[in-house]
Amino acid sequence: MKIAIVVPTIREECIIKFLNEWKSEFEAQKDLMIFVVEDNPHKSFDISPPLSSLRTHSPSSLCCAVRNSVIRVKNGTRGEARRGVLSSGGIPPLTPPLDTRGEKNIIHFSWEDIENDLGEKAWIIPRRTDCVRSYGYYKAYQAGADILITLDDDCYPAQRTPYLIEEFIKNLERPASARFFNTLDGRITNYSGGLYPRGFPYADRDCRAALCHGLWENVLDFDGKTQLQMPDFTAEVSKAGASVIPSGAFFTMCGMNTAVIREAIPAFYFLLMGKDKNGNRWGVDRFGDIWCGIFIKKIIDHLNMAALSGQPVIRHSRASDAQKNFELEATGMPLNEWFYKEVAGIALESDSFKDCYRELALKLPSKNGYFDKLKEAMEIWAGLF
Repeated sequence: MKIAIVVPTIREECIIKFLNEWKSEFEAQKDLMIFVVEDNPHKSFDISPPLSSLRTHSPSSLCCAVRNSVIRVKNGTRGEARRGVLSSGGIPPLTPPLDTRGEKNIIHFSWEDIENDLGEKAWIIPRRTDCVRSYGYYKAYQAGADILITLDDDCYPAQRTPYLIEEFIKNLERPASARFFNTLDGRITNYSGGLYPRGFPYADRDCRAALCHGLWENVLDFDGKTQLQMPDFTAEVSKAGASVIPSGAFFTMCGMNTAVIREAIPAFYFLLMGKDKNGNRWGVDRFGDIWCGIFIKKIIDHLNMAALSGQPVIRHSRASDAQKNFELEATGMPLNEWFYKEVAGIALESDSFKDCYRELALKLPSKNGYFDKLKEAMEIWAGLF
């Protein structure tokens, strides 16, 4: 099974700390690809040595793929997606080093790579926002990922690793019905398999999970208003297992700790937030993952699949600026109250994530010019797959 980790970053020191913190987790997983998408015009740090030495390089190097930037090697050309190795000859080494004997692939992209790859369609990947990570989703799909996991570069293990990838796989592979609530789920302590009470429909006992949404201890994913009201709050999170989100109910999906199956990636697009490729603000910010979650949950329900939330738990290390978040969210807050109701009222007819996503793009009302461009971007995104 191929697992892809997608993480956005803007700072070298942040991605190095992230890789250090998850070192034992990543080393334990076979067929792991790490896509780092750097939210900068060009890669802001070099990676050496050249590609030809990858297989024989010592374990003190890190073979890596970095969010929104393609690894640039000493004898390589900018904009060319390549495998590469992080070593003490380039940026500061990992301490202790990540073992590359398992062929861990870390792929590094920047805006330049997005432009070279997508051409006139590159505008659908927003800039100066964590939503730039959508490009990493597209590349993970192209690379054959069976499960895609997205994390932020300030999110670290909450317990002894490895556990994160294993927990996501377990949750995505378990039978999970969203149309019927299983009153026994997670409540029977002396049996590890699925048990169903009398009356539970047999047709719903083998429904598949398409998405698993993890949580975070320490710093929660609050909006700016709540951050200002609770500036010093740190969270301790329950160890209870993941729960199935009921069919017909939306949830606030956060991109800091979420996994989806391969077939759902064409509907897993973090929307037009932050700035466009020319530096102009889209006018809406900090709702890219939230609205993506509303779209994909609508499709999951229609396809009689399931979304889970609650595990695995990671540690979110720092809070972003509360006042800035409050200001950035000002336009999106009233739109959010309108948005989920409109999506709830759309009737879907298609039988795949890709085609359902195109339906949503077509049927979502166009409230203003922003939504005109958003609908166009969604159509283009679906057409990439």
